[in-house]
Amino acid sequence: MRLRLLMCVIVAVATQVHADVRVCTWNLLQFSSSGVSGNQPRIDAFKLVLSEIDPDILVVQEFADTATVTFLRDTILNASGGPGGLAGTDEHYSAATFTNTGTNLDQALFYRDAVFSEITGSYAFIATSPRDTPRWRMRPVGAPTDETDLFIYSMHLHASDAVSRNVQTQVVRANADALPAGTHFIYAGDFNIDSSNEASYQNLISSQADNDGRAFDPINRPGTWSNSSFADIHTQSPHSNNPFSPPGGVGGGLDDRFDFLLSSNALLDGMGFDYIPGTYRAFGNDGNHYNQDINDSPVIPEGAAVADALHAASDHLPVIMDLNEPIALPEISLTPSAILNFPLALVGGVSTANLTVTNTASPPTDSLEYSFNPLAGFQLPVVTFFEPAGGGGLDHLLGMDTSTSGNKLGILQINNNSGNASPIKTIVLSGAVLDHARPSVTPSNQTTDGAIEFSTAGGEIVDETARVYNADYEPFLSASMSVTQGDVLNNASGRFSLVAFVPANGITDFQDFTIRFDGVGAAPGTYTADLVFATEDDSLLSGAMMLSDVTFALSATIPTQGPLLGDFNESGVVETGDIPGMIALLLDPIGASPQDQLIGDMNQDLVNDATDLQLFIDAMLP
Repeated sequence: MRLRLLMCVIVAVATQVHADVRVCTWNLLQFSSSGVSGNQPRIDAFKLVLSEIDPDILVVQEFADTATVTFLRDTILNASGGPGGLAGTDEHYSAATFTNTGTNLDQALFYRDAVFSEITGSYAFIATSPRDTPRWRMRPVGAPTDETDLFIYSMHLHASDAVSRNVQTQVVRANADALPAGTHFIYAGDFNIDSSNEASYQNLISSQADNDGRAFDPINRPGTWSNSSFADIHTQSPHSNNPFSPPGGVGGGLDDRFDFLLSSNALLDGMGFDYIPGTYRAFGNDGNHYNQDINDSPVIPEGAAVADALHAASDHLPVIMDLNEPIALPEISLTPSAILNFPLALVGGVSTANLTVTNTASPPTDSLEYSFNPLAGFQLPVVTFFEPAGGGGLDHLLGMDTSTSGNKLGILQINNNSGNASPIKTIVLSGAVLDHARPSVTPSNQTTDGAIEFSTAGGEIVDETARVYNADYEPFLSASMSVTQGDVLNNASGRFSLVAFVPANGITDFQDFTIRFDGVGAAPGTYTADLVFATEDDSLLSGAMMLSDVTFALSATIPTQGPLLGDFNESGVVETGDIPGMIALLLDPIGASPQDQLIGDMNQDLVNDATDLQLFIDAMLP
């Protein structure tokens, strides 16, 4: 079954979706329920041919009465083996308005009611003696306006009188000229015309003062058609001398083009509802059966069974052509068109970008239906959207996943029913997520706790360096760092201080700060404090935040002082009062006390001798 009007079936390998509408005209050869109902082979032949054609609109000539309308609809079209189906299904056929003239030469129209509806108020029955011309107005289901309505004229022109045919077509042309300019219409039927030069044919296709009713022959094959040069477009008769042809049919083999579908300019203008070039044909005619039965050798491309069915059903071949969908396909457009760039963000931040999807087709047009395929690294809507033509576009705020760092790149696929990018429209999504800065006391493997020990013998001011790293920094993948504040805490002695601290920004490697210990006058012992630096991402990007503190444990130790060498009387200085003690030591070093031995050992070589005397004198003299 071909794709149906207003139904979009997305096929993975397709690049464009068309929903074709097939129109068929067929002279059924004095078709009546009373004459056909007992002829099962002929019923089966109609079922097979019509199932192969699968028309959305079927226009028929040589039709009997209202009972026959019901018979063809229910016993052939919608019956098992026919092209239709039950009411409510997409295949089901309904019958259009029918005028019964009391002959078996009436004309009727059947249509798929999931595809078309009839505007019954526009039905006309035009007097064109000897056989009148019905005109139907068909509207595509779901059409937003009447601009896609299709008028169909069914004609069965006089079989032997060109003058009568001339008058009949003049009347029909005048009726069509009265339609609004740009109307879609088709002249269908059995015209019984031998040549493109005949006035009746020219009445329908020629330019006149009013061209609203002018039609065009889709295959544009002018000439005298009853010769072998036109063997591929002949429609009468599909039987010559083979058995099982229907009763009352004309024989002689295929040698006449009597059956036509002529289209208005609006169906050929390349806009909206249009004839699809190359689809017009006499069904079953392969051009190899001039003056022969349709089921003679060679077998037609449709197969031997179809050839036998065409032979058994009627003395005319059906004529078919396809129209593209009456509701124009939507067109999808993206803004931006090729690449959607997301702003940089840090891990845990927010990065969004706007994508506008527009249906750029001109109304009347089906709504654009689309949805986004999931794409790793990005946050996308999960519902289906509909955008009418002329709607101005729908804005979609797409998100980038910032839970992990790195470059984010992918091709977003948008499923859609458009005519220019169906079933998939693509756009590149691009962005990057940076790592946070990593405050550390080490250049790699982030560590936020360190220690600084001051080396001092006491009595002096000592400076040390506190170095704060942005650990494992990678250009273009990591944020730089700021040290915003430095504080010395738990500084009970007050002897530690941060020298001339200034906040530092843009740290990609490290930043040094000076820390001081003031040991002047400090008593022996160990002094401690904590140095704490506050840090944050040096960035205006989303996700920037305060980071871990970097803490250094500070310590300084002033050793306990021993006795002053040479100060025997413990006056705190070496002076003349210490001379007796030094003399006594040198005269009897063994008999001296250990304390005096220590105080007098001026060179600390553990021997009390004359060498210590000179050093004693040097210490005593200014």
